[in-house]
Amino acid sequence: MSNNEAEIQKNESSVNLQNQINTSKKGLWTLSNIIDEQSKLISSISIFIALTVFSINFPTKQFSSLLSSCFFGVAILVLIELYVNLPPWRQCEQRLIFFKLIIMQSTLFFIGYYLLAFRAGVSYFLPILIVNLFIWISEKFAIAIDSQILRNSLRAPTKIDENGNEILVFPGFVQTSLTLGLLTFVIWISMQLVPAINFWLDKIPKS
Repeated sequence: MSNNEAEIQKNESSVNLQNQINTSKKGLWTLSNIIDEQSKLISSISIFIALTVFSINFPTKQFSSLLSSCFFGVAILVLIELYVNLPPWRQCEQRLIFFKLIIMQSTLFFIGYYLLAFRAGVSYFLPILIVNLFIWISEKFAIAIDSQILRNSLRAPTKIDENGNEILVFPGFVQTSLTLGLLTFVIWISMQLVPAINFWLDKIPKS
């Protein structure tokens, strides 16, 4: 092992040790820990938000809509990824709690700003956006449900084989039933919300 590699490992060990010390002082995560660990995500968020704002003011309207939609989608995904990687509230110091609140509010303001800037174009794709949003929420809700509860509530059809063992006739019955049920509910509630949101967007005065 060369001297440079040994020095790099030593520096990494010292940084990890310092992070452990900072975290273990009160048993809570600090803002500095998160900035060190998630520096790449934070930098990516700044870049994609800046690109979104820049592309909104692009001279060519069609090209502006296409670019801003791409950058906006990536920025929201990175914001969600950053928020998911943050520790739970009870494990955060006060400054980190404020940071999490800022991330949440910034995401909402960013979405609102984009909707106001492109509400004419967004209204056509609003059903797709809302359906995808509810599918994502439903997926998280389904993961949170205990699998045993699903098995008891959605009893899969079974049969007895030649050895007297009970086997599933349709192995993916529970997952398929849950998916179809959630998808039907998601599409129905999305269609109920789309007219109201379009009406609200139309009432906002143009700048």
